[in-house]
Amino acid sequence: VAAAGYALSVLPALWAFFFVGGGPISAATYLVAGYVGLLGLDFLFWRQGLAPEWWMHLRVLLTAVVVLCLLVVIL
Repeated sequence: VAAAGYALSVLPALWAFFFVGGGPISAATYLVAGYVGLLGLDFLFWRQGLAPEWWMHLRVLLTAVVVLCLLVVIL
């Protein structure tokens, strides 16, 4: 499980490196998808007991704020 967690921890950096480019709207769209995907990944680890109980409350709040800010660019 630890090796999978370590391997998955580099996904956000790779996602940003390969997909964020091509203009602000495209970049913001890919960033929204990346943040939502990362939230799902955090949820899986949280459900397995690998994160504290309060973790998902904070992650959902922060992800919502980031996605709303990025939606300003997209719309």
